[in-house]
Amino acid sequence: MSRIFKGKLLAPVLLAALSTTPNKPERVSLPVPQTADSDWVRLRCHHAPPEGTNWSGDYPDCKNKGELLKKGHMEIAVRIATSDPVWAEQQARALSFWSAVLDMNWYPADKPEDCALAFVDGNPSFMDIDTIGIAQMPTWKGFQGLTAVNLSTSARTPEQKFRNAVHELGHVWGLEHNPIAASLMCPYDVGTYEVLMTPDLAALEKRHALRPGVSREMIVVSGHVPESDLAALRVDTSPSKAGFAGERK
Repeated sequence: MSRIFKGKLLAPVLLAALSTTPNKPERVSLPVPQTADSDWVRLRCHHAPPEGTNWSGDYPDCKNKGELLKKGHMEIAVRIATSDPVWAEQQARALSFWSAVLDMNWYPADKPEDCALAFVDGNPSFMDIDTIGIAQMPTWKGFQGLTAVNLSTSARTPEQKFRNAVHELGHVWGLEHNPIAASLMCPYDVGTYEVLMTPDLAALEKRHALRPGVSREMIVVSGHVPESDLAALRVDTSPSKAGFAGERK
């Protein structure tokens, strides 16, 4: 998804816009986390193609992409083809995070065409200039098992790139957006902490097997969660579809 807005006051404004969108279910109210860098709030999701149709580019198809659709154990051959070594490192880290949540193993593909999943460099034909990353949705037409990053924009730290890679892989597993600021699947990254919430995990378990013993309440992805926020984060509330799935800004 994509995210990049400058200005100290944008976080509450953007989050308020989400919370007032019509026809959204009631959800837990959390304080807006303060950004680590208060000059930057990143909108990380918006999708250019019509909903239901994946973006595409001049990339080899992942012929084993069907592995990503399995309900049970997944053995995922991965091609990390992005040209930025920091992105590549954080994409591998994100895969390892998900391997601790889902019943899956990942390993480098022996041949590029044998992959189930590929990370590639994006291009302006399907990415907005401020888009950081964009994943293909497995339930949409034209799914090739691809996730792309925009090297011209600035997820400026390795941790930001890690969070973005984990978020995009959430879409690969079929997760939609969650409007709660603290959720990994929120369209906005306010730069403090991110968690997989109860509704995120419930939606995930409908499509894939979780590791034995994995929490169904909350899993911390990045940062430190204040004690004062823990109770609210564990509330089981259904996420609404905020924005479009597949791309982090």
